[in-house]
Parts: sequence; C-alpha cells; structure tokens
Amino acid sequence: MKIVTTGSSALDLAFGIIEPLTGRKWEFNLFPLSFGEMAEHNSLIEEKRLLHHRLVFGCYPDVVTNPGDEAGIIR
Repeated sequence: MKIVTTGSSALDLAFGIIEPLTGRKWEFNLFPLSFGEMAEHNSLIEEKRLLHHRLVFGCYPDVVTNPGDEAGIIR
C-alpha cells in the first residue's frame, strides 16, 4: 500500500497510526526556483521583464514550465 501525504504536519495529524514509518517513508522538499536559477536559464533581461508575473504566480517549477496556465496550476 502506498500513501502519499503532503503538508508540513500531515503525518502528525493522522489519527490511528500506531506503527512507526521508520525506513518506509521518504520526505521531499520542493523549493521554488531562485531568481538566479531563472536568470541563468532564460536571461537576466527576460527575468526582469517577468518580475511582476513571478511575484504574482511564484517560481514553482510547474508554474514556470507551463506558461499560460499559471492560475489553474496555483488553484
């Protein structure tokens, strides 16, 4: 059985879990892309042009790689 949980305290909030998950769970932290990474990938001029857009929608990898569908991805 595979259970995928998200959030900072999703496992802490689960009731009825008596058995520890030692060695059977993996935790991943997905951080937004940094301005430096974006400027390196596109260009500094392009990222300055997109600054307002990045401030509204963020620099999450899925948002950056799917231009035009940012609002839907954020929802």
